[in-house]
Amino acid sequence: MHPTIAFDSYNYVRKLREAGVDERQAAIQAETLMTLIEDRVTSKSSSRPPARNNACSFPPPAR
Repeated sequence: MHPTIAFDSYNYVRKLREAGVDERQAAIQAETLMTLIEDRVTSKSSSRPPARNNACSFPPPAR
C-alpha cells in the first residue's frame, strides 16, 4: 500500500498566480510537482532506494 500525500494543486497554482507567475507556467509547475511527488512515493515504497539527482541547486534566499 502506498502512503497518501495531499497536494492541493489548485491552491498551489493560485498562490503562484498571486505572486505574479504566468498562468501557464504555474500550471506546468504544479503538474511537474505532482509528478515528482508521485514518483517519490512510488520509489520509497519499492525495494530499491530512489535515484539521487543533484544536478539542480538553488542559491540561498535573499535576506
